[in-house]
Amino acid sequence: MNADSQVIVAQKLTNNASDAQQLVVMVAQIKRNTGGQARELSADAGYCSDDNLKELRRRHINGYITTGRQKHGGATASAERKVKLGTYVYTIWQKLRRGGLRSRYRLRKQTVEPVFGQVK
Repeated sequence: MNADSQVIVAQKLTNNASDAQQLVVMVAQIKRNTGGQARELSADAGYCSDDNLKELRRRHINGYITTGRQKHGGATASAERKVKLGTYVYTIWQKLRRGGLRSRYRLRKQTVEPVFGQVK
């Protein structure tokens, strides 16, 4: 979705319980549909994997993928998941914790949720 215009730029329906395998597909579809590569991407914990974060880095996309659920009123969405030192997941975990209340990931709520409401 383009945050400025609130236009959905890629979508996919799947019956797979895990979203992790869909991130690279979505990134490719964004490029196909818009003619340009995403510069920044936010996603929920279902997309968080070392492989996905590595692919975003390879494509020079600034990723904000949460490593866990955010508790109501919590500063970050990175507290619940245990992460291994030296992994891409650990790197994003640090990035989100450092950003705290100023994290770019927090913009996901105000970008995505209004569109869900408009669709309904």
